[in-house]
Amino acid sequence: MEPVAIIFHNIQIYWSHIIAVLTAAVWFFSVLAFASAAKIRTGAVVLLPVLAGALSFVLSRLLYWYTAAESYADIKTALTDPDPFAFNVTGVIAGGVLAALFIRLIRLEKRLPALFDALAVPAAAGIGLHSLVFFFGEGFKGNMMITDPAVTGSVFATALTDSRGNITYRLSSFFVCFLCMILIAVITSLIFFIRKEKDGTAAGVFLLLYSSSQFIIDSTRYDSGYFSFNGFVSIIQIFSGVCILGITIYYYICGIMRKIHRVGMTVLFILQILAMGAAGYLEYLVQRHGDRASGIYLYMTAACVLMVILPCVMGTFSRMKPETAKET
Repeated sequence: MEPVAIIFHNIQIYWSHIIAVLTAAVWFFSVLAFASAAKIRTGAVVLLPVLAGALSFVLSRLLYWYTAAESYADIKTALTDPDPFAFNVTGVIAGGVLAALFIRLIRLEKRLPALFDALAVPAAAGIGLHSLVFFFGEGFKGNMMITDPAVTGSVFATALTDSRGNITYRLSSFFVCFLCMILIAVITSLIFFIRKEKDGTAAGVFLLLYSSSQFIIDSTRYDSGYFSFNGFVSIIQIFSGVCILGITIYYYICGIMRKIHRVGMTVLFILQILAMGAAGYLEYLVQRHGDRASGIYLYMTAACVLMVILPCVMGTFSRMKPETAKET
């Protein structure tokens, strides 16, 4: 049972609630800071974190309710549940995108790429920090048991007790997510401040890194959420694949329309499709052969690294001037 952090009269506040509130505060003020740094209009700077926060909460809670409808009497109960563990991280990204699109639609800020860049670093930091609430919950743990004493005594393993009182150790997938997302926040913040032009590069790199890392991390979980029509690939993995494919197609079209390295861009595009196919096949293998998971995840990591590098190379080529591209 989760320990109580603060008791005030009849009110009990748990550590997970404190982490969730602090995470929300960090995310909110980070959006304000990065939106200001991107020189977004004042009205949009104020509206962006409010609208993105509200949409992200609702969508992430609705997705969680969709995958755990039996836990709630109705949608209203799901939306008003104070449980910080009840969310699907896909809704966080979707909420930010919809908020930026709405602000662009009402012309409060015309630079949509700048809005996306302003949300990239806070999203990475927020997702990473919020994953720490699972220090105090049973969710977001690996589906494979860990027996190596060198790992079971570290923060990368969590002890779980079953109904019979048996203790097993599982991978702390939430902590791996925390480390990955903080690293992604550092990388995207460097891109954000190094590139003077806010053209969506930071947001694109964030989505690639986020999607590739989550494809693997979510594969390790025993409590992933699935669509009713598909019990093989999780919602987060499908969302990750769509993001990676969408960015790849965007850069490919940009390069082809600008007549830059058409053959090279086509080769890179085909390699990206092969890398995504390999990642999907490896996900199938790891579900069928759990005893070989460590080796399979190594290959999956290599495929996911390619899924980040190839679109980045395509994006670099697509920004070249046609004259420069012909010389290379």
